[in-house]
Amino acid sequence: AEKKGNLVMIKIHLKNLRFKCIIGLLESERIKKQKVKINLSLKADEFIDYAELAELLKAQMKKQKFYKIEDGLIFFKDFLKQKYPSLKLLKLQILKPQVFKLLSKTKKLKISNFKYLKTTPGASLKHIY
Repeated sequence: AEKKGNLVMIKIHLKNLRFKCIIGLLESERIKKQKVKINLSLKADEFIDYAELAELLKAQMKKQKFYKIEDGLIFFKDFLKQKYPSLKLLKLQILKPQVFKLLSKTKKLKISNFKYLKTTPGASLKHIY
């Protein structure tokens, strides 16, 4: 926590929150759950239970079944501010660690260079409220 005047700014970090959910545009991604990884940092003027926050992220990812990672980022930007009104800063990253492997199996992607399978594609957002 960092102190600004009489206020205490709380910093929360969640790294490598991993679980499976439906996410993606392709038909195969709409049927089969795939692994996602979430990294989050935030600052707020109030206590935020990080275990509750982790469960909330996981539950909403599973419920919303986003078509694009970017849809999830925009959803959480608004959803988390509504849930935690004192939120001042949000950094959120959503990754799909196995998407290249999944796409190569469904023949949607022809991978000529195996090194891409070790890459973790995703997207991130940084928002100051």
